[in-house]
Amino acid sequence: MKWIIFTYGGQGIGEIDDDHNLWKLWKRCRETIEQYGSPDPDTDDVIEQIVKDFQDIDKAGITFRYGWRKNGQNIKLPDHLIDLENIRDVMEGVAGYFDGLDGWLDDLNSAGP
Repeated sequence: MKWIIFTYGGQGIGEIDDDHNLWKLWKRCRETIEQYGSPDPDTDDVIEQIVKDFQDIDKAGITFRYGWRKNGQNIKLPDHLIDLENIRDVMEGVAGYFDGLDGWLDDLNSAGP
């Protein structure tokens, strides 16, 4: 999302990078996409829901990356099973979306005004 915003949005990352807030990043990214006219708004909506789900689970962007908070306190994970295979598959799809989006936006920019 940062790459899309920075490369195609004509905007710096600035304040949206301070707190790892995925929802703020997505909103800025979606604005960038819509400047160009999205080729697939339905897929954008699916990606938006995935980003929102991750933001709701992990507001600070640390739960799935670290075992503790900045203050040294352990991070408590949910006490139910997490389907890591499904998460992997979903995230591969999300990565494919952003790869394709980057290519599409690059093609539009290369074509000129």
